Amino acid sequence: TKLWVFPEGTRRNTGEIHEFKKGAFHAAILAQIPIIPVVFSRYYFLDRVAKRFDQGVVLIKVLEPISTIGKTQKDVDSLISETREKMAEAFKEVNQEVLNNNNTKELLKQPR
Repeated sequence: TKLWVFPEGTRRNTGEIHEFKKGAFHAAILAQIPIIPVVFSRYYFLDRVAKRFDQGVVLIKVLEPISTIGKTQKDVDSLISETREKMAEAFKEVNQEVLNNNNTKELLKQPR
């Protein structure tokens, strides 16, 4: 069985990773299955005013699995911290890569 969860409880394009909810981590520990963090870069091609997508780049990075074998519910907070730390670092990397992309530079110059 596969389960895809946004640990923040929602999707946001604010440029930062927000507080993680605990439910997915409790479930992973209970099932003793690994957490596979996936990070999406920010996106700059959504024109919210015109409600349309323009051309652009989104990077998705799949990180190494984080084991939950042997962990208990007492380990939830440390598991969240470990996961969030790794995701925050990767998030900065993919965002910088998107900003360095020529298409993104052109999109940021256009009025919105």
